[in-house]
Amino acid sequence: MTYDIGASVTGFQLPADAAVDPAEADLLIERFYLQLQDDLTASMQPLRFRAGLLGPDIVGRITGATADEREQNAAELAHTYGADLVVYGATVYDDLTHQLRIQPEYFVAPESFGDALEMTGAFRFGSQIGVTLPLNRGLGVERELSARATALAHVMVGLSLYLLERDYTGALAAFEMAASLPGWEAAPGREVIDLLIGNTHMAMAMDAAAQCDRTLVLDHVQAALDHFDAAAQIAPSYARAYAGKASAHHLAAWWSQTPDGACETDTIDSAMLQLARDDLDAAHRASEQPKDIGVRSRMLFTEAQVRFAEWLTTAASAGETAVDLPFWPLTAQIIANYENGDHPSVGLVAADAHILRGKTLFALADCWSALDAYDAALAVAEITAERRMDVLGEKGACYVDLGQPSAATDAYSQALQIARQLNRADDVAYYEAARRQLTAPATP
Repeated sequence: MTYDIGASVTGFQLPADAAVDPAEADLLIERFYLQLQDDLTASMQPLRFRAGLLGPDIVGRITGATADEREQNAAELAHTYGADLVVYGATVYDDLTHQLRIQPEYFVAPESFGDALEMTGAFRFGSQIGVTLPLNRGLGVERELSARATALAHVMVGLSLYLLERDYTGALAAFEMAASLPGWEAAPGREVIDLLIGNTHMAMAMDAAAQCDRTLVLDHVQAALDHFDAAAQIAPSYARAYAGKASAHHLAAWWSQTPDGACETDTIDSAMLQLARDDLDAAHRASEQPKDIGVRSRMLFTEAQVRFAEWLTTAASAGETAVDLPFWPLTAQIIANYENGDHPSVGLVAADAHILRGKTLFALADCWSALDAYDAALAVAEITAERRMDVLGEKGACYVDLGQPSAATDAYSQALQIARQLNRADDVAYYEAARRQLTAPATP
């Protein structure tokens, strides 16, 4: 917990039939750990990150005969040792080849990175690695396992840059370096690299959207779709691949018909929204679903966003209320998942769900209820400063519509204060203008 990013490597799960000498298996994992330690130290030093790494001698052996059981144990170990990432896995003995087969896995703690839940949870890291027994102590770590440790070090560097620095360009370079190592070409488990690259392109697309750069938004969206498609081809039952595609098509729906140079549009591409709906249907049908409640909640929110956008493209029905809308129960489920703070990994998604509700109520001209939703978002402990700023701006707009200039000025002033603290020049200019407009003397 005292490091910028902390990781632990556990002893791997042993075969249940005692076909493998634990000492030999542990020796192999110790070599893997030492290789990872060397690669990680060399990679992190130029970045000035302090990376802490605990080995199997401290954290012990992972338990669990199934991937789900191992994920649960990895989450407990992450909590116990304050680790952001846990590297673990399982071993089996192949009677036919007389090899020890190792399946590396890793777990990124959702509580550590609530603003990037799509990058968290459990992942298998490549396909199984076959190791000939008995091990020769003089040969060093097996070549393929060594390469896997090097690839994992690149992934950890990429995650650090992505999650700690928001350096998406650097993160992308690190993930692509991991992907370029020999042995990853369309191998089972390669989908995790494609997901990391796809999600990084989505983060870069969001940055481009904030700069109103339509061409760059769509370029990054297409690159993300290419990698999400690649992940789905390698692992057709992997729900995260389709959820990523849904997010990409949802963002494209807002930008594909936006005029060049514009940042706001009244036109949403319904064809792109339909593609997002198809992706969500595929995600629901997929057999490999994320287990962490925060990751599942993020997928629910993607669906709520898509349905909200669809609602905006349709004519409002007479007497329509928020509870009648198809995405309202989805936001209710997300908020229930948070359980008033019992699941911190859901916190930021719960705040987003309250914000979406506020925008819906504002669109329905129910500003008082919208203000309640925005206040509920502000009450979520995990909400970021950027989102607090945006919510205060939304509250200001509500108060303007309600004819409450004093309250609107106060909300805009708070948003302006955060914008200044974050050095967000465009937001500073926006909130200064909004506040001036409210305090300017009326024209005779």
